[in-house]
Amino acid sequence: MVLRKLAISNFLTRKVRVALTVAAIAFSVSLVVAVTSGYASVVAAAESYLNRFLGATDVLVTRQGYTYFPQSIADEIARDPDVAAVNPRLDTDVGLMNTKREMMTLGGAQIVGIRRPQDRNPESLAIVAGEWFDTDEGNVAVVDQVAAELLKAKVGDEFMLPGEHEPLRLKIVAIVRKPAILAAHQQTIYVPLKTMQRWAMSTLPPQVTRVMVELKSNTSTEAFAARWRKKFETADPLLRLQLMRENRAELDKNLQGVHVLSYMGGTVSMLAATFIIFSSLSMGVAERQRTLAMLRAIGMQRAQLGRLVVGEGLLLAAVGVIIGVPLGLLWVLILSRLPMFEDLLLQGVVVSWGGVLLGVGGSMVSALAASVLPAWNAMRVTPLEAMTPLAQQSTSRVPWKLTVAGALLACIDVFLMFGPIERFVPSQQLARAISFYGHFSVGVPGIMIGFFLLAPLFVWLGERIWGPIISAMFGLRHALLRQQLSAGIWRAAGTCAALMVGLSILVVMNVQGNSALSGWRLPDKFPDLFIAAPPLSPLEFADIKKLEATPG
Repeated sequence: MVLRKLAISNFLTRKVRVALTVAAIAFSVSLVVAVTSGYASVVAAAESYLNRFLGATDVLVTRQGYTYFPQSIADEIARDPDVAAVNPRLDTDVGLMNTKREMMTLGGAQIVGIRRPQDRNPESLAIVAGEWFDTDEGNVAVVDQVAAELLKAKVGDEFMLPGEHEPLRLKIVAIVRKPAILAAHQQTIYVPLKTMQRWAMSTLPPQVTRVMVELKSNTSTEAFAARWRKKFETADPLLRLQLMRENRAELDKNLQGVHVLSYMGGTVSMLAATFIIFSSLSMGVAERQRTLAMLRAIGMQRAQLGRLVVGEGLLLAAVGVIIGVPLGLLWVLILSRLPMFEDLLLQGVVVSWGGVLLGVGGSMVSALAASVLPAWNAMRVTPLEAMTPLAQQSTSRVPWKLTVAGALLACIDVFLMFGPIERFVPSQQLARAISFYGHFSVGVPGIMIGFFLLAPLFVWLGERIWGPIISAMFGLRHALLRQQLSAGIWRAAGTCAALMVGLSILVVMNVQGNSALSGWRLPDKFPDLFIAAPPLSPLEFADIKKLEATPG
């Protein structure tokens, strides 16, 4: 009870500092919650789309290399007594042309031939305008919202697909909505299956690139797969049969990487909050040194002083958490209402409870870690210090042991990334795994904590090298500036470390973004001529030789 009153009394005495510290913690927690919940919302939209798109499909049949195979195989599978429905499809990637034969995209659109009205899986996509076609032939198409935007077309307009002989003219009968993150990567055009087959390969029997199979409810999926895999080994060894639950499990495994990245970003934010709390508590202990000594003089034990400082840090973190969690969800809610993110967050706000737990638990652990050194300094206060004259000059010296420890910690990541790890492990693959995971789990934290421990040395050197110059520039007494810096060296170190984390995040974001964009810069030299093979019909070796022998 007494410690709580003392903590609250200290907060009321320093309202502005407490408010700024709580605000920093709250924004840090809100960033963790917003990033993790934002990623969870995007993943939920993608999973919802894929689940609706796949529908009740149990088995997927393709050919190695995703090449085409006769539709007769799909008809044979449909005659199996265990099969409820078979949906053959023919896919290819081509560019899109407007009616003036101007190329609008260069091969980024996926053209999907579907058999309607039997194949109803695409109907799960939200319709923006128009209606689905109910025929497996005809020059009609359904496009996603990004393809319609690129074509600058609406329902009723026409566009063309470049073909081997003549372009295929199609009329848009409907526009559907896909998650923006998927539609931006690849646009989708749905065309009647027979129309697609005639356009893509008019000289061959009907071909498909995949067959989506729905089994009856009482069918053993494993037995069906084993039976048909044996048939495929005889008919065409390149045919592949996949169970969709295996694909969904693989998808979930791949999406785990997205969650891990969001948690890594949250961890860095928590590290910044740790330094902010540390700086605030260190400042408070330094300013209350005489008060703490007076408390020791009237009988307060060392452990009670330590609990007082730790309790103050935990209380600050708790208030920051209470404000930060709903604030983080508010950021995601605001983003989901903005037009530019509306397609990306189709599922609205999906709370990442793991992110909330990271924000809450991380803040409390950060406060606990940040209060260790200030609490230790408070416990070292003696009653005699209460009688020390206020005018006595404080002295400070660099903690060389911690400086050496910081240098060693900062070198861990250098060793993991560039050291001869392969000499100590049996395989090169294991060495790469140790470098990759060690970089994120040990190396980066080692750099942050290491430079935090090095910060007192930088403050000490900076105060002696630049201190006189800066004092002269601003007309200050050098002793006053020195008292604010090196006399409270850990307070300055905490401030420097918090700024270090924020600046490092900005540098990483800019360097990473520029590095990614540099790979997409257009070249300044182009070939004189492009020769493209027809869709789904690669050039034969003899054709290539003929082109090589052409004069000029």
